[in-house]
Amino acid sequence: MRPLRIAYHAYSLHPRDAFGNVASGQARKGALLRVQYPGGEQGYADCHPWPELGDLSLTMQLKKLQTGEWTDLLLRSMEFAWTDAQARSQGLNLLDVCAIPPSHFLMPCLERFTPESLEHCVSQGFRRIKIKLGKNPLEEGQYLVKQLDPLRALLSSVKVKFRLDFNSSMTEDQVHVFLAQIQPILDFLDFIEDPTPFVASAWENIQKRWGIRLALDRFPVTQFESLTPGAFSIVVFKPAIQSMEKIKALALRLDCPLAVTSYLDHPLGQLCAAKAAGVLQSDPRLKIEEGGLLSHSAYKENDFSSALRTNGPFLLPSPGTGFGLNERLAALTWSPLQGETA
Repeated sequence: MRPLRIAYHAYSLHPRDAFGNVASGQARKGALLRVQYPGGEQGYADCHPWPELGDLSLTMQLKKLQTGEWTDLLLRSMEFAWTDAQARSQGLNLLDVCAIPPSHFLMPCLERFTPESLEHCVSQGFRRIKIKLGKNPLEEGQYLVKQLDPLRALLSSVKVKFRLDFNSSMTEDQVHVFLAQIQPILDFLDFIEDPTPFVASAWENIQKRWGIRLALDRFPVTQFESLTPGAFSIVVFKPAIQSMEKIKALALRLDCPLAVTSYLDHPLGQLCAAKAAGVLQSDPRLKIEEGGLLSHSAYKENDFSSALRTNGPFLLPSPGTGFGLNERLAALTWSPLQGETA
């Protein structure tokens, strides 16, 4: 559905730490979108680009939105806005009607990982912990072994496993050196996400040699149809930038599980990703593993994140219609995108 008019509200998110090797701890910029349609419906969505990962800047995203040259990020945002608008017009809450899968606990940097933080995660019900790495893999490997080896009894008793995200920062040789270094704790590894830029033969060799799972996050669009089993064991799906239908078709074709995550974006974006995860989980043909829908903990609390409801590893529906957060969205100041009155 083509919009009648669009307004935006610029915001900043303030990280508690730097995000691994990808981004500093500086404030991140995004914009909430308010979209009005010819039938009178009104919906909301998030636009939170990651220029560090190849997205256009926020300024350029808004310019593209104004001219109708939608990027992948904007296309997904507008799809969510229309879904939200339909539900709000009918007085429905989008997340009340689906079961949201559990999430991992996100540690944006290795310094956050200590025996005390692990015990806290376990006490809250988390069984998967994701750590962003890549600044110095050798030092990070040494730290992991030092911290985890003494905790074998606890990790085994509660079946906690770790997800290590390198954002394609290593070479193939570095991956083998890193895995040899952490071999004493490989039993506690769930998967490694994007250890190197994706090369099917190299990834397949890593999985076979070490008996581990690799998770594929970002990959060139041109490779989508040529992806085959063997090079990776799980696909990380980010609804903020990827087509759910295409990722679903890929998972079914390769018989590959999915982990649905936010884009480390605004709490509204988290709720949009949670809806996508719930929809996918309702399909009995798919296997949905713990996702990454609780990314608000990586940022300092704000008015929207304080409104999110959680229960341990579960993100719960936010009261209201559509994706929720009605009162907070209504209280914002909106700027017209194309010169209309906001």
